[in-house]
Amino acid sequence: MNIIDNGAIKTAISLVFIQQVFLAGSTWSIGLAGASVAKADYDTAKFEVICFFGLALMAYSASSVSQFYSNRAHNEVWRSYTYHIIDRITGRAELSSKKNTQRAMGWLSSEALSTAQLATSFYIEFIATTLNILLTLIVFFLSLGPIIGSVLGLSFFVSLLSICLFKSKIKHTTNLMQASKISTLVHLAPLWANGLFGNRPMIQAAKHEFQEASASFFKSTESYVKVEQLLACLPIAISVIVVATTAAMQNTADPLLMGTMVALLPRTLQLFGNMHSLSLYLAQWVMIKQKLNNLDGFAAALDSQELGTQINETGLTIINKSTDQAVPFETLMRRLSDKTLSQGRILITGGNGAGKSSCLKLIKSITPDAILFCQDSEFELLDQLSTGQAHKIRLETVLRQSSGIFLLDEWDANLDSEVTQALDEHIDRMSDIALVIEVRHKTPIKKR
Repeated sequence: MNIIDNGAIKTAISLVFIQQVFLAGSTWSIGLAGASVAKADYDTAKFEVICFFGLALMAYSASSVSQFYSNRAHNEVWRSYTYHIIDRITGRAELSSKKNTQRAMGWLSSEALSTAQLATSFYIEFIATTLNILLTLIVFFLSLGPIIGSVLGLSFFVSLLSICLFKSKIKHTTNLMQASKISTLVHLAPLWANGLFGNRPMIQAAKHEFQEASASFFKSTESYVKVEQLLACLPIAISVIVVATTAAMQNTADPLLMGTMVALLPRTLQLFGNMHSLSLYLAQWVMIKQKLNNLDGFAAALDSQELGTQINETGLTIINKSTDQAVPFETLMRRLSDKTLSQGRILITGGNGAGKSSCLKLIKSITPDAILFCQDSEFELLDQLSTGQAHKIRLETVLRQSSGIFLLDEWDANLDSEVTQALDEHIDRMSDIALVIEVRHKTPIKKR
């Protein structure tokens, strides 16, 4: 998943570059101001202070505009990824298990959304922090000399080395975090259902399962934070000791150097803070890269049902309601594949476990333009309605679509006899111009 191609991210990164150039200029101005004070050149010092504030204002203005584009970017990235997943599963009825639906909803609404927000913000902040450090080191190198400038740059290379050493550990921990997070989210639905409808033993059992799943997730996050903070603090600890020792050895008789050092002390603290952040970002770089790789592989990791093995052909009865004649399963599938069956009404019956629903899903997989209506196909959000009302409206919405094939799985469930009869007559008329293949819940079909 390459999010850098997003136009909003490119704009945000360009603004970040401008921001860091202004900040480097402000650092250079405050260093010159300190040197001017050491020379008692107060007019020049005042001018440099004014330049410092002006450059800082322009830097933070650029930062504010960059944040706007950063927010737009992570919204667009998440939406594009959601469309990407939908494109990957389109027409693949073998992926329509309840488990896959729960995983996908949890993944898209939680992991994918948070990763899109995290990754876009991360890239922008990582680039900003890296530019800030490099440009500030250049200013320090020019202002304080090569020795102190080089020593300050030491932590940058220590951070890179530390990440290389712990790269595999970060990848492993990241995979554990994502897997355990999805497992925890999947347990929310039964926890909620037991809380609403279960008795106390059922609620306690659901809480126990949720606690075990969440404990695994919490353990993996804590493990990652330990590694992350170790990598962040180690370079700073080394650099502070070396910089303090180097500063103590400097020639205090040089007023220009001492004035510049005093003026740049706040920037030095900021530099250490940015180096600490960079160490965190470098650790997160590996984590986010792995997260993005996992996003790319999500659709391929969904459980695929072998629909053909779930169908007991001898246990199914397929009736063409137009002729009231039985249709062999192989004949139906062949005519659908050959596209020689374009209208009529076909009823599939059979006992529990015979594979009636699987049969409709198999037909959907070989006829991508067909519409499959079943209990899980919530094509639209309908709040504040009863189950029967919502079912009726969704079915009516489906029947208004311009499709050549309608696959209706127990469409008469949750409907009263009057509504069922009216819809049955409507479906009968539809079958004159379209193909309707249905599984009924309980109401018998009248002969045409």
